[in-house]
Amino acid sequence: MTALPRHMRPSGVQPGLWIPLVTPFHRDRVDLDALQALARGLVKEGITGGAVLFGSTGEGHLLSIAERRDAADAVREAAPSLPLMFGAGGIDTRDVARDLRALDSLQPDAWLIPPPCYLQPSEAGIHWHYATLGDASDRPIVIYDVPGRTGVRLSASAVESLCETTSCAAIKACDATLRSDLVARGRVPVFCGDDTAFLAHAIAGGQGAISASAHVRPDLFAAILRLVETDAVPLAQEWFDAVLPLIHALFREPNPAPLKALLARQGRIHDELRRPLTPASRTLGRQVHALAAALPSRDLVQRLRDDVLATS
Repeated sequence: MTALPRHMRPSGVQPGLWIPLVTPFHRDRVDLDALQALARGLVKEGITGGAVLFGSTGEGHLLSIAERRDAADAVREAAPSLPLMFGAGGIDTRDVARDLRALDSLQPDAWLIPPPCYLQPSEAGIHWHYATLGDASDRPIVIYDVPGRTGVRLSASAVESLCETTSCAAIKACDATLRSDLVARGRVPVFCGDDTAFLAHAIAGGQGAISASAHVRPDLFAAILRLVETDAVPLAQEWFDAVLPLIHALFREPNPAPLKALLARQGRIHDELRRPLTPASRTLGRQVHALAAALPSRDLVQRLRDDVLATS
């Protein structure tokens, strides 16, 4: 397998915390005003990575190309400095390539793309998939390892080969074994795709995280990463222990229903999903709201973080 010349490989993906944005709806239309408010909020929180649009948290597979264009334009207008990663994917590689070509003019900083779902192709087929998508856009691709949705399990050597010979530049890894193997080998930037492993991944030296749970409190998750970077692990552990029950609750029913229920209770969006997805149960909605309310306050997080950084 011939490697791409180094000058032809895509540039790296910004490390740090990336937030998969929900897509707010109102009466089955994308609520662009609410989406813009969410984007402005991320900039205000000072996250170190960027935002992911049209992933599973953003119900991307249920949006038309026109809706995705309008949503991306709205986010760019509201938060022009915010790096953006676009989710894409599907069963047929050719359909995914058409989507990339249709959206490429919106200039995402990277794509987030899983292997083809349902088909369970061989490693050779997966390589063809990503090589073909690299021909459709010259922007870097973050491999989305999510076996629970695709039915595909990737090996560390296969991921390294993809990053050496195609436009793939990093991976969002949900599988624990693959994630730890890749971090230990140190050849591919690895973003954590399992929110419950957020802290452990940071301590192990991972590139960052693409975390749906961090949508609720980007400041807290960003602070945890910063504390790990400065070896203030005990405080990072204390704050992560505080947020872990909320992380578990947010995935007790299909994502992004619990997250949208919480954001709706906070007055930030309508509690609306696009079918066949349905809203979270009222019981779970109350639970996630209570858990979020019990988290350390923003003022406390900022003050303690600043105190630790000042003495590090």
